[in-house]
Amino acid sequence: MGDSKVRGLMGLCVAAIVAVLSLQPAMTSGPTSASSPSTGPLASVVTPTSTSLSSDAPGSTKAPALTATPTLVPTPTPEPNHYIWVPWRSQFDGTAYASANCGPAALGMAMSYYGEWWSTNGIRQSINAYSGVWGLDAGTDWPSLKYAAERRDFTVLGLYDPAGNYREWTIDDLVKETEQKHPVLLLVHYRDLPGHTDSDYYGDHYIVFLGLMADGRVVYHDPAYYTEIEGSYRIMSQKALLKAWSNTSVDQKYTAMSVVWEHDARKWDDSAARATPQADRQ
Repeated sequence: MGDSKVRGLMGLCVAAIVAVLSLQPAMTSGPTSASSPSTGPLASVVTPTSTSLSSDAPGSTKAPALTATPTLVPTPTPEPNHYIWVPWRSQFDGTAYASANCGPAALGMAMSYYGEWWSTNGIRQSINAYSGVWGLDAGTDWPSLKYAAERRDFTVLGLYDPAGNYREWTIDDLVKETEQKHPVLLLVHYRDLPGHTDSDYYGDHYIVFLGLMADGRVVYHDPAYYTEIEGSYRIMSQKALLKAWSNTSVDQKYTAMSVVWEHDARKWDDSAARATPQADRQ
């Protein structure tokens, strides 16, 4: 190889070395101000480090929290309704006493819950014999209803307090009875009941307490209707019940009577109430 070619190759090598050395500062120096996390276009991108995850110092930058896998929460089960199934009957039985038969009809409903079917008219005759009152528009009182129930071998609970006065019940007391599958008769003011506010009758009325809806409303049977669709499983607020229950014309507040059949297992079995009625007994 000639000297001129050797000198040319050496010159190229030297130029290459100089070029490499001139690039080294740019490759080894830190980030420029244009790419600084605090001022550059990448300032919003945070790289998680041990410092950024643990530091709570003012001005420190924390890594965004990882999104947790959602936990599936079961849908809450709706609260059940708490009332018992009791056959309904109308007080309007076609007899001369129909307009005053709410007490006998209410008692007949309570007794039929246990599969014991007694006619409204037969109950009325027992009441009249006990009270000595035979007027066609005469209502019934608690002692007469208690007598008519016990005469048919039922047990009556809660009518009197230990002092022998009429017991004053609470709604909680009523619920405790229906939880034990006992229908409860209540004496209320007729015009304070839903559906009767425009009535021209200003006296009192017997209904059958059945329990509560899940939302706390009262479920009851009202015998002062001609059809089951109108009179059965009616609903009113507890406030409405308390008003009607405490506002009776005879000044008996919060009175009630639980009716119990204790002679066989039918008292725990709603199927007895759903059975085909026997021929009505008097």
